[in-house]
Amino acid sequence: MIILSNILKLYDGTSDGTEAIHERMDVWIDEGLIKAVQPHNPAHPQGMEVQRVDCSTYTVTPGLIDCHGHVTLWGVGNENLDRMNSPEAPFWAERILYRTLVHGGVTTLRDVGGATQVLKRLVEQGVLLGPRLQLAICMLSTTGGHADFRGPDRCCGELSRLWPAGPG
Repeated sequence: MIILSNILKLYDGTSDGTEAIHERMDVWIDEGLIKAVQPHNPAHPQGMEVQRVDCSTYTVTPGLIDCHGHVTLWGVGNENLDRMNSPEAPFWAERILYRTLVHGGVTTLRDVGGATQVLKRLVEQGVLLGPRLQLAICMLSTTGGHADFRGPDRCCGELSRLWPAGPG
């Protein structure tokens, strides 16, 4: 059992206004899951092996969700393209997943184009460190959006299919 002890400020993520901020709280964690959140108690729990982490100068929040990310798209220059297509690409992605996202408080990322099921599985198995991944696999886009690669030759046929009663 780990206790995040005497947290300076805890934002609960569910309440409104000042009711969402709690001071001097303990968070009890067992096997990676939060078991309890309660007012700080400095007494050692009876009959339990506990590791206390002093959080008296920290603010704690629930994990953040990044709703739009591309962990395998790092830029459009030749150096970036070479790196994205190299055998080491998953380990470059881990730098983004762990150093940027997890260290920034992100516990879930919705990757909307680029990340693969293999990358997700490597994170789930603990091979790579990163947040939970929700994957689109292929980029999602609205018609005419940045990931809509239809050319003018396909537009007329698609319009006729979508709007059969339309003009000629």
